Amino acid sequence: MKNTFKKLKSKLLSTTKLHLEEDFQDENLDLNDICFYDEDGRLKELIERRHNKIINFCNKMLIWDILICMCFLFFYSLTLNFLFIILIKIILIKIFITFIIKPKETWNFIKEVFNA
Repeated sequence: MKNTFKKLKSKLLSTTKLHLEEDFQDENLDLNDICFYDEDGRLKELIERRHNKIINFCNKMLIWDILICMCFLFFYSLTLNFLFIILIKIILIKIFITFIIKPKETWNFIKEVFNA
């Protein structure tokens, strides 16, 4: 049973090393230069480097997501602000027209509504 486990472990390590060598062929790196096996025989440094690459990629994607969301929220808030300002202007103009330009007609209308 122990021998089977050791064979399985060595086969797993050899296939892992083979796949990692294929992964780093594009970078012109020698696997022996960047891999140091720890006491358990695992590819410690190479795994850490791949882990760091994944973390860096995720951080870059997270930064882009945050920037896109901030831009969207900025333009959305600008749009809402403009709509809100336009709405307030319309209301103020309406109040100005009804109470300042035509006050008698407005007050007569209010009296008619409450008296009816």
